[in-house]
Amino acid sequence: MTTRTPPLPDDFDNELAVFTRNIRAVLPEGDCQILVSRIRAVHADWPDLTFSDAADMARASLHGERKQRAQEVAAFERIQASVPRLRRLGLLHPDHATVADALAANSITWQDIGLTEADGVLLQQMVNKSDREHGATIEA
Repeated sequence: MTTRTPPLPDDFDNELAVFTRNIRAVLPEGDCQILVSRIRAVHADWPDLTFSDAADMARASLHGERKQRAQEVAAFERIQASVPRLRRLGLLHPDHATVADALAANSITWQDIGLTEADGVLLQQMVNKSDREHGATIEA
């Protein structure tokens, strides 16, 4: 088994500089700064990685964050779409301990209103936060 010698800091910095010049031609400046910052952070945590490996880890990390953010946005959109129906059914009324309890009392599932159970947890957190902050339920 061969051992890999870590690149010298100058090599890493040089490769990063070339990479940065190249990506500026295809990415907006803000995205370039985020990616370069993430590459530097990966390199700081794992200085023995090659530039290529550090860049791959940084890209994978950013991809994972973007995917998670897209999933969160989709959940919020589903919740927003369900609120008018929940209001019509009176399921956001303070008489119910939770939205899930209100659904169960009316023989309605999360799927019936276009939500997943995870969406339901997020919706309940939003209702609870709204109740704490405003003493009222969320607005449609």
